[in-house]
Amino acid sequence: MKRRSGGESNSREDGEGNLDDEEKDDELFLRTMISGMEKVYLSRNSTAKAILELVRKDDGDHICYDHFAFRTFGVDGYGIDSMAKIFLYFGYKPREELRFPAKKLKALWFAPPDTGYSENGTGVHGPLPRIFISELLVDQLSYQSQVKFLYSFVGCVAIFVVIKVLFSFLCA
Repeated sequence: MKRRSGGESNSREDGEGNLDDEEKDDELFLRTMISGMEKVYLSRNSTAKAILELVRKDDGDHICYDHFAFRTFGVDGYGIDSMAKIFLYFGYKPREELRFPAKKLKALWFAPPDTGYSENGTGVHGPLPRIFISELLVDQLSYQSQVKFLYSFVGCVAIFVVIKVLFSFLCA
């Protein structure tokens, strides 16, 4: 895994391509974070949880995630960049920007870093997923929709600020 710090990639491999302890810790943290996201998602989406349990039961737990998708809002400090920072930190690389004018969305996908984990693992312990982050272009919504959005958004801001503060602390 190549951790990006200050916009540059730092590979800390020995002569045989093995990761050093700090990179292993970084990867463990990333996988733990992804595992936590999976648990929250499944706890809030009983249908997804039931389907995943059926697939795991039938296929012997040989699941690999293709991608994770996140939704953000085009409001200062809460767009794609706000969510992308943590993935860039852990070596994800930005790829193609996608535009969906009718939906008033733009998106960016990120390729995962190379890892020291076996590509034969499953779930969050398998190959790292691609990351898709979309952004609702709030300024392109009708006035009425913007008012409804902002009314709903105010309650979410406090939670997001806590996440941003924690990430800032981790990166310091």
